[in-house]
Amino acid sequence: MLQDLDDAMTAVDGARCVQDLGEILHLTATKAGFESFSFLNGATVASTSESIIMTVSKDWQDTYFSEGFLDVDPCLMRALTSNSSFMWSDIELPPVVNGKVPGARRTMEAARDHGYVDGLVLPLHLVDTKGSPYNSFCSLFWKEDERLLPEVSRRYGHYLHMLAMLWEQKLQDLSPQLSTGMLGSISVLGNARSTKALSGRERDVLAWAAHGKTAGETALILGLSMETVNHHLGKAQKKLMAANKTHAVAIAINRGVISV
Repeated sequence: MLQDLDDAMTAVDGARCVQDLGEILHLTATKAGFESFSFLNGATVASTSESIIMTVSKDWQDTYFSEGFLDVDPCLMRALTSNSSFMWSDIELPPVVNGKVPGARRTMEAARDHGYVDGLVLPLHLVDTKGSPYNSFCSLFWKEDERLLPEVSRRYGHYLHMLAMLWEQKLQDLSPQLSTGMLGSISVLGNARSTKALSGRERDVLAWAAHGKTAGETALILGLSMETVNHHLGKAQKKLMAANKTHAVAIAINRGVISV
């Protein structure tokens, strides 16, 4: 495995595009036993322009952003203030109080529901070409026996951390500004904050609008009243800062929030 990591660092240095980078990181992660990765670039507590490169399942992507987990992800919160790698299971989650499940706990429970039983987080604290500090982090998703991850983390965590640092630096060289889209099997979200606000229903009504359905037709398809459909369309327009429904659909398609 150490030779694989050494080969990966050499490959990162010679990568010619973001797709190459994504494929190198994914291959290296799977050789270490992980199922996939998610790399959040440029995160700060007040940031509104994080970009994400990922190979996690589409179902998990949909759940993560539609449920607004980006705002409450405990891995992200800890990564902002940590220099060392850590496992998801190292995080002490807040308790359920009076039947209310905190967002951090909901995030991790949802990940487990999607088969991600644990993961390894690699925090990165860097300085851009203008001298401004910024934070990124790589999360490696584990679907195997969770009892095996501590040993993998102990043996390879340091090397994976070094690889992530080199990977991030190469990413900045190749493409500091990312656009939403698919690069082979690699998903890229140019502005992660653009999707967090839309609920599942808001995405549903936008998707049907993208297929040319009127509010009345969408209401019949989804089993809702036309007033409810228009309510969701209005909220989606506002969140996307769109001038009208057509504009909202165009923005959503461009950002990868919906597909046609």
